[in-house]
Amino acid sequence: VPYVLVEDFKSGIDTRRTAVTSVPGSLFGNDSSGTAGLTNAHITRGGEIEKRKAFKVWATLPDDTFGLAAGGRRVYIFGSLPSGSVDMSGQPAELSYTQLEHKWGQPPTAGAYHMSEVLSVAWFNGKVYVSALFEDGKISHYWGTIADPGVPSSGGSPVNRIVEIFDGRARANSTI
Repeated sequence: VPYVLVEDFKSGIDTRRTAVTSVPGSLFGNDSSGTAGLTNAHITRGGEIEKRKAFKVWATLPDDTFGLAAGGRRVYIFGSLPSGSVDMSGQPAELSYTQLEHKWGQPPTAGAYHMSEVLSVAWFNGKVYVSALFEDGKISHYWGTIADPGVPSSGGSPVNRIVEIFDGRARANSTI
């Protein structure tokens, strides 16, 4: 792999000169957009210029999924729909869908809402911990998956949902 070693960058970037007339230790030239310096590259601690790593499409995620978390050699996506209704065909084997069901079940069940976003993801005791916001404005917390919950079943509630937890929001009114 060819590389260029620049001893130091004491002269910075100089776009007024050509490569031949530039002071040693300076970057020169403009790219196609007129930006001076490196394009699609970075400088290592040793002063070497390396090409950046490329982003490539690994998977096209199904509709109605939110968030992305990696751990335990798997990549997790989240949603409120039942696992059977999310098309995971053609997805990488390392990609897992985790259902985060609303407190009152799935729509059209009375009082049930779809998930609108994942607020936070963390790992605890080898299981994923997720805070999710639903369309009704409620924040619910989940630990583990439906198949491998982190908490014992609380009867009627989704098995991976943590039932009694303060969601971290406070409201107050004051009049002066």
